[in-house]
Amino acid sequence: MTNAMRTKLIFGISLLAALAAGGIFSACGEGEADGPKGIKFLDGTATDAGVQVGEPHTTLFSAEGDWKVEIIDTEDGNDWLEVAPVSGPAGERNEIVITAIKPNLSDKTRGAHIKITLQDESAAGDRFAIRQDKTAVFIESITVSPASLTLKVGESKTLTASYKPEYANTETHIHWQKANGDDHVEVRDTGNNSCSVKGLKAGGPVKISAWAVSDPKGPGRDPTEVEVTVTN
Repeated sequence: MTNAMRTKLIFGISLLAALAAGGIFSACGEGEADGPKGIKFLDGTATDAGVQVGEPHTTLFSAEGDWKVEIIDTEDGNDWLEVAPVSGPAGERNEIVITAIKPNLSDKTRGAHIKITLQDESAAGDRFAIRQDKTAVFIESITVSPASLTLKVGESKTLTASYKPEYANTETHIHWQKANGDDHVEVRDTGNNSCSVKGLKAGGPVKISAWAVSDPKGPGRDPTEVEVTVTN
């Protein structure tokens, strides 16, 4: 074999080796493109996420594969919180809604984490914190016992109020007053959601109202009225 032939052979082998190496590197690059897929939260919807009963929170995210949702690291059990849907297909804009289904009646904030992962577990997924502050529960209705009252001049009797829901925690003090300003009775708040009614002169019926002051953000409630008649 002449020197010229040897040179051509070596050049050809080198070229084939270079092409083969390029093919290998290209294959590696394609493999990396098909590597682990992930979850990415959008629009800051997984930041400072708080929920209350009737105030759901929506989180948006992209997923490079079919995904699933878990509620983890919950406080006070996990029956106070729900998320829907709990799974879905790949997409650039997926949506889940987190809802508190029970009020937080404690004096401290409770929390949990929402974890979203791919169903094939090809990536670790991601999570974010959810919290529920103390729930403001307003009085919805007031009942007064007895529903009507008859007393004699100089006699005193007691009216007692109860309210629903019983776990209301905003304004739970019942206020009493004569609804029509009549001077046939005297009304005195005795605490514990009760009042003393004293007959001053015969007549009536006089209307006495029981009501509760709510936070300005809360719904207003009509007072409950009781009729009182005074006899000699």
